[in-house]
Amino acid sequence: MNTISKLKQVMLEFDCPIPSRASVSEIEKFKEWAVEKFGEKVPWEKYIPFLEEVNSIEFNGIFLYGIDPNDSNLDIIENNEIWHDVEENKKYLFLAMEIFPGMYGIQK
Repeated sequence: MNTISKLKQVMLEFDCPIPSRASVSEIEKFKEWAVEKFGEKVPWEKYIPFLEEVNSIEFNGIFLYGIDPNDSNLDIIENNEIWHDVEENKKYLFLAMEIFPGMYGIQK
């Protein structure tokens, strides 16, 4: 059982919705966008098995991006445009994001 299958099983246990897989046209859109933005060397084919399993997923503060998902926070193209607002980030393809809860404490 792969990691995504295990994650889907946990999500079912907690009644979390599981996104459907990406369609062939969505996967083609991702490939065209990735090659256009990053050239032929971008390893888009390594991300395709994930998209064939689920088209984005958010669980426990980890966001794995997909193509045109229902939640725009999980859209790989839209989020990369945001990440690329910072010049230094333009050389990277962002496939995921992590959010860690902040803590505030007062020392006694």
